[in-house]
Amino acid sequence: MKFKLSGILLLLLLFNFFSSAQQRQDAIQITAITTSNSVKIELYNDDADSKQKYRATIKDVRNNEIIFNQPIEVIETTDSKAKIFFIKGLKPKLWYPGDPNLYILELIKEKDGPHTLGQKKIGFRDFNAIDGKFYLNGKPIFLRGNAINPPGRGINDSLNNSKKFAEDYIDFLKSININIVRFPRPAKNFWYEVCDEKGMMVFGGNYSGSVNGETPPKDYDKALSWFKENRFASIAHHPSLVVYVINNETAFTGVRGAEWLKFHTYIHQNLLKWDNTRPYIANAGYGYGKAGDICDLHRYWGWYYNTPFTFINIRDQKEIIPFQKPASQPITFTECVGNYIGPDGRYNLTPDNKAPQSQLNWTGHASKDMQILLANEHQAFTYKMSTELFRRMRYLNPDLSGVVPFTILFDNWNTITGFSDMYPKPVTQQAKKSFQPVLVSWENWQPNLYAGAEFQPIVHIVNDDDYFGNLQNASLQYSIIDEANNELFQNKINVPLVKYYETFREKLTIKIPETITEGWYHLTGKIIKDDKVISQNEDMIYIAAKPGSTPLPNKSKNILLYDNEGKTSGALKAMGIHFKPIKGFKNIKPTDVIIIGENSADKIVAESSAILKKFINAGGRLLLLKQGSENWPQVKAITPVEIVNIRADVDKATYPRPAGPSTNGINVNPERPDHLVFSGIERRNLRQWSDYTGWNETKKDFPAIYPVTNGFILKNKTDIGSAAVLANYGPGLNAMALAEFFDGRGSVLVSGFDLARRSGIDPIADRLLKNLIHYMAAGEHEQYPLITSPIKWGEYETEKGLLTGEVSGLLLNPHPRLLGDDKLKYKLVITEEGHQFAANNRVLWADLPGQQYIPYGRRPFGPYYLRGMGSIAEIEKNANKKEGTGFFYCRVAEGVTKSLHTIWNPANEELYIKISANENEVKKAIPPKSVIIVECPVKDSNIKMQFTGDRRLVLLQTSFE
Repeated sequence: MKFKLSGILLLLLLFNFFSSAQQRQDAIQITAITTSNSVKIELYNDDADSKQKYRATIKDVRNNEIIFNQPIEVIETTDSKAKIFFIKGLKPKLWYPGDPNLYILELIKEKDGPHTLGQKKIGFRDFNAIDGKFYLNGKPIFLRGNAINPPGRGINDSLNNSKKFAEDYIDFLKSININIVRFPRPAKNFWYEVCDEKGMMVFGGNYSGSVNGETPPKDYDKALSWFKENRFASIAHHPSLVVYVINNETAFTGVRGAEWLKFHTYIHQNLLKWDNTRPYIANAGYGYGKAGDICDLHRYWGWYYNTPFTFINIRDQKEIIPFQKPASQPITFTECVGNYIGPDGRYNLTPDNKAPQSQLNWTGHASKDMQILLANEHQAFTYKMSTELFRRMRYLNPDLSGVVPFTILFDNWNTITGFSDMYPKPVTQQAKKSFQPVLVSWENWQPNLYAGAEFQPIVHIVNDDDYFGNLQNASLQYSIIDEANNELFQNKINVPLVKYYETFREKLTIKIPETITEGWYHLTGKIIKDDKVISQNEDMIYIAAKPGSTPLPNKSKNILLYDNEGKTSGALKAMGIHFKPIKGFKNIKPTDVIIIGENSADKIVAESSAILKKFINAGGRLLLLKQGSENWPQVKAITPVEIVNIRADVDKATYPRPAGPSTNGINVNPERPDHLVFSGIERRNLRQWSDYTGWNETKKDFPAIYPVTNGFILKNKTDIGSAAVLANYGPGLNAMALAEFFDGRGSVLVSGFDLARRSGIDPIADRLLKNLIHYMAAGEHEQYPLITSPIKWGEYETEKGLLTGEVSGLLLNPHPRLLGDDKLKYKLVITEEGHQFAANNRVLWADLPGQQYIPYGRRPFGPYYLRGMGSIAEIEKNANKKEGTGFFYCRVAEGVTKSLHTIWNPANEELYIKISANENEVKKAIPPKSVIIVECPVKDSNIKMQFTGDRRLVLLQTSFE
């Protein structure tokens, strides 16, 4: 019995011994850090004594050639956790994106017989930040990146853990000319390994606003160990990993900013002692390179704020960096573009967020079907401007070294079973063009042109050849092509030698054929070498025939022009519009149409304010063309309600951007697209207009491409009842471009459009100016939209321009559109303010891009304002915190006696709604989790409909019978 017990005890001891040995062996960690000719090996958790001998072998993966097989010795180190070895003087084949040579490093214990401790697949390369550029193996290289990538992002674990899926994904990105990706979270090593094998560079590390849960850590050395051992050591051997990220978007101003800067400086300096083979971004997006090796910014110009043209500022470092950066630091934008489009092709309208107002900025109140087209076009255009300006402006700012759009490239994420299910968005084709290694890029500031006109676009050729070669013996063929792919104009020039990483620019002269028909055309450029097209890109232009003079619809109207500046009279003469110039307003009659020319509202206008107001009240029509800020006191003197001119410049690159709308704007929203003023003008014609200053990128300031240069807002929101807003723009459509203000029997039409200076240059501007004059001479001027069919709230085309900006108080209600298993996984969560979320998913438009929020009714949310540079809807401080209000003005047909309103109460409690139509009012209880129809009597043809109730209530539909 004793013998058996002793035997069992011995077996247990032996089992524990070998188990412990295996655990110790499993705990061994090898880190390999390479240069172009050396490798540093760190061996962790090896308990061998000091007499242990080690050997390393390095073998070429492709042909098994052994380039190193020798004993190696431990280097003295103060870090007791690791044994460190250096192997120098190697002559490997280097790792390049176009030629990703890889090797197997094997570390062997030799004492008591050879024993392999582990292997690492490595590559040899140098990657440095020097003189404002990145260098790969001694050659400058521009980073053409993509930031929103798997793993994660709602994709199922079986695919996140599939190397085949990773290969398919990276292959596709390579096919559209992306050369670097971001892995924001710790990704499994095979994702990096795929990038090693495919030649895709990576920047990654700790994409977080914290360090091991601290913000910032107090114990710097503990944090340093965490970075080395938990974040970086396991991925350091990958040659594809070329940039480390310490933190993402931490505070950069105030006390917190100082704390983070101190921390980042310490961590960066000490991480360099550990691994100096890669540059570091210390505070991605916000740090300006005050710590770290790269001056990195995140800017969502053309999405949350500003415009895609704000990227012009990158040519001048002073405009984007508020201090003198170190000369060694490259400049990167590792987040930009935004424009988050959901699976159905529309913008993802995440509630209580910047997205809903951003959508309005770029696609306005277009119809549901048009929203898909316009969203994809604007995403692609913003992508084009950010990436191509970054590349072609290197001749002005050589430190521009990388751009990494943070935008969504695929339709499907959480519902896929393989990469083929992801469905690339149209923007991927833009990426393929804008990220061509050898790039053709058009600088054309005249997108609208007349048939027969001559214009002078500048073509840029940027040589970022993947194999570092010069461009020589090539030609450029440029054409104007119609929608049937017919060439209506073609020419060709020889391209001189363009050395690698250099640019070439040439001004071209193009004469548009006189006989061309009106429509959209492609200005196309192709680089041809050895009879092959090696690069191709295009720009869209709109061409219209020269118009003849058209008579006014009401010949009894006299057109009287007050124009002390002179530009407007010249424009009217050029268009063949007959008018009588006047020097004052003493003899005007209500049957006249008065035009106050651009920038002509002067002292005489102010002194004549009583005459002009009487004229308007008696039925006169006054067209007030755009006025500069110096003219605005005179404007306020003659308008029926007070309007305020806006001062902020939309393309000023200050960050954070000041809250509120801008005086100038693009992508103007025609609030009533069927109105006479927009005859012959489609929404796309109001994006940007042709420059009239001869501007190019080497000149100061910006091109004159903004349709609106002098926008305005109401001083008092309640005055909206006196206005017909015909066109607006900006986040939330909060700024007015064109509005008619009614008083008595007449009106004044106020324009912020920049028209007269474009006379004879831009056919759309000319057409709008003519339309404005024709409209003011016409008989019918309806203040409110006529509603003859049901309004499906949130479907803009049915709303008929009833709601403009924040004024109405009826806030769009974004609702989660859940697909697949998400319907069971997520329950609807409703905040006290009425915002609807899929549970645990408040602002995860990028983390879960497959989950989309769509328009689904409107809520009585006012009075509210748009807060901050992101224009987030915020309840006004003095407003009722529980109940909100919303209203609109409309006309109804004769015989209408009632209004019907479909109301949804998504809450778990009974809620009340009060609805009024002028003096008629009803109040109704809405049961929990129910939809009911509330009827309110109607007696008049011009109606103010008002809704007051809990902000959780959703107005789904309104109709009149």
